Amino acid sequence: MATDIKLDQSDGTHLVLEAQVVKIEGADLMLDSAQRRTGGGTFRRALVHDTNDGLTINFNKDYPGGVTISDVVEITPLAGHLVVRGGLSYEEQSRDPVTGAFTRHTVDVTEVINKLYAETLDLRNKVAALEARLDQ
Repeated sequence: MATDIKLDQSDGTHLVLEAQVVKIEGADLMLDSAQRRTGGGTFRRALVHDTNDGLTINFNKDYPGGVTISDVVEITPLAGHLVVRGGLSYEEQSRDPVTGAFTRHTVDVTEVINKLYAETLDLRNKVAALEARLDQ
């Protein structure tokens, strides 16, 4: 495939790069739209080749709105474990059997783990009490 750079495509607002590979020899890829800014600092570093030889998205939290990744198929953690800083939740969708309407609700994973921990502790205490009664 031949490469090409096409300026002012469509309505004069597009730049089209045609190539099998687009290589950027630099550390930062910055995406910035003044019309979409809601705050934040000077920079908008979308992708950064960081000092750990890793790829960082939204370096230094330059985008105050955060990062949204839609339709994720797979996350493969480095070294076999995934680190999540902050809370973790997921959204469930269920269908009402009578109306057929879909409803969504958010499940807080920390709350679920804490509830399971409390139930496990309660069961351990009950088992210990039963064992103590049997030993008498």
